[in-house]
Amino acid sequence: MNSVTHSRSNAGWNLSDVVLAVRGADERPAEPERYLAGRVEELTRLERRQAEACLEMLVAAARDSAEDPEVLEALVLLGLAQPKSVARLGLAMVNYGRRAAALYERQEREDRARGLLALLSASFGESRAVERDLAALLRRSGELDQLVRRYVARAQERIDAGEPAEAIPWLQEVLVADPARKDIARMIRDLRFEEGERRAARQRRRRFSIAALCVSLAVSLTVLREQRLAQAYARLGTPAEAVLVDLESHLASLEAFMADHPLWHGTLRVLEERGRLRARIDALRSREAAERERSRLTLERRDEQADAAQLAATRAAELGQWEVSLAHFRAALELASESWPERGWAERNVEALERMLGETP
Repeated sequence: MNSVTHSRSNAGWNLSDVVLAVRGADERPAEPERYLAGRVEELTRLERRQAEACLEMLVAAARDSAEDPEVLEALVLLGLAQPKSVARLGLAMVNYGRRAAALYERQEREDRARGLLALLSASFGESRAVERDLAALLRRSGELDQLVRRYVARAQERIDAGEPAEAIPWLQEVLVADPARKDIARMIRDLRFEEGERRAARQRRRRFSIAALCVSLAVSLTVLREQRLAQAYARLGTPAEAVLVDLESHLASLEAFMADHPLWHGTLRVLEERGRLRARIDALRSREAAERERSRLTLERRDEQADAAQLAATRAAELGQWEVSLAHFRAALELASESWPERGWAERNVEALERMLGETP
């Protein structure tokens, strides 16, 4: 870079010195790709402002001298060494490099063209256009072995990166260049088989993941449902054990709950409570029926005693024993139930006897 540094100290720039300083003096290097890569490495040490000034000069010259491959090559080399400056200026290095290689080939400088395209391919590995240009150049120059080696190397890079499917197109290019390579055909077959196995394994893992997700979701939903039902069951409360109406109402709520939710983890507990409620209700109903029967028999006995007292009162009245008759009628009223059919008649007799005895001196 001594020429570039010296030129900048002058009032103006010398384009030929800049091109020479960037490209180097060796026009026929033994290994063009390695030589050009070394030039790029050296140019990375150039100071930023100096590099941008040189880039601007080379861009202007490339626009004015679009047919000069050396200017285009110098621009590409400096651009690869100073990517930030290239990004700021918005330069398309691939297009400049492809143009320079095409011009070198026209001048029958295939080594330089091949070296430049190989450098671009290494720097812009995703550029299929550069790869096509390099492949076409190698075919035209009869260097199929080198082309095959490049394709195999690219395929191996994809395999090493864990992308065997991306390696297959490169291997297919090898077969296009050299159809006799049976080892490459077998390699393609093996890679396709391995890719099929990987795809099948991915599908199995995906299905397993989906199944596991579905199971997990089902379990989560089941747990949420069980919690919701447990809370609903708890809201039914506990009835008063001795109140038949509360027990019957709680049993009706419990049976409605079971009809709406026949299956859940607390079903056995609900069944046990229903059985206990039914037994308790039956016991209370039996007790109430027995009490009603006892009350009915007690009332019947009282009414029978009242009938006997009334009969005695009637006989006493027939004998003129008015005070005795009144006492028997009063006793009948005390013994009789409220539903005793003779109560009204006995009350009238009591009133009549009390009036009569009250008037007697």
